[in-house]
Amino acid sequence: PKSDRRGEQRLSLVIRAVPTVGLVVSLSGGADLATERVDESVNSHMNRNLEKLLSSIQDPFQLSMSDALLAATVLCADRRCEAVVSALRRQSKLPSWIHLEVECGTIAIAATVTYPTSSNSEGSGKPTILFRMALDSRTGRFTPTFPRPASILRMLACNDPSASETQALHSAAALQSVTRLNDKRGDATLRDSSGRIVRDAFESLSRSMDTLGRKCGVLGKWNDLNAQSVTLREKSIGLSAQDARASLITCCGLSAVYGVGAIAMKIVAGVDCVADAAGGPIVDESIPNLLRCPPLSVPMHQQLVEKVTKEGDGEIKRTSQIQ
Repeated sequence: PKSDRRGEQRLSLVIRAVPTVGLVVSLSGGADLATERVDESVNSHMNRNLEKLLSSIQDPFQLSMSDALLAATVLCADRRCEAVVSALRRQSKLPSWIHLEVECGTIAIAATVTYPTSSNSEGSGKPTILFRMALDSRTGRFTPTFPRPASILRMLACNDPSASETQALHSAAALQSVTRLNDKRGDATLRDSSGRIVRDAFESLSRSMDTLGRKCGVLGKWNDLNAQSVTLREKSIGLSAQDARASLITCCGLSAVYGVGAIAMKIVAGVDCVADAAGGPIVDESIPNLLRCPPLSVPMHQQLVEKVTKEGDGEIKRTSQIQ
């Protein structure tokens, strides 16, 4: 009914049955989408989902409520990503080496990776995509996704013990220490591990992006209650954007080390890099902007060692290990 105004100023799917007409579908609060649809070159992904939404409701030969809900969800995700990127560019003043782009309902985070001795040290090179922030359709929360070659970064972001044998050994030793002595020394042992640092950084980024996304909405016009609504809203968005900016810079640095750096070292050395095998985080007080994380290492000398073990039933078992 017209008296129901819950969907006003919100991007929501409205389906009404009109006598002698049939089903009429509309996007409440989606006037900007209809305006942008005129220009096909602006966002073909959005136009394709708009056409899918309308055809799945209005076309009698393509009726599908599941397709309509899916298209509406994709449109909401795309608009929310655009709102977050717009707020970050407007409020937080991102560094020139970080580039954000909205691609099919996700935010692609790219960076210009340079070296002080290279000819393009001022950031004139082509940006490299480090990771993406995708929206979960079930919860509406931002989740980081990583390229397939960045296997070390993906496992470290989950704090997977298989990413580092050193971390797995420290975890086992810390568990035994906590069990025997009933203290917190085990937690201090793992605090500087690569998996703990990377996982905490990306979890912080997800939380800050979720907070910013809730405050930004899905673009469009706002229903201001008074003259101070605009000022208060911009101030709240600005504070959240600053938190997201700090987390974004940290995650970009970690992705450059454990993502792009690990891939480059594998190409040069021909073997997979190892985390937590070259010591703890590098701390240099003379470089305040230095990212404090454990460096990667490349095993330069390996050998195959065979060990003979005797089972409980007397059977001899041979195992081979690379050391």
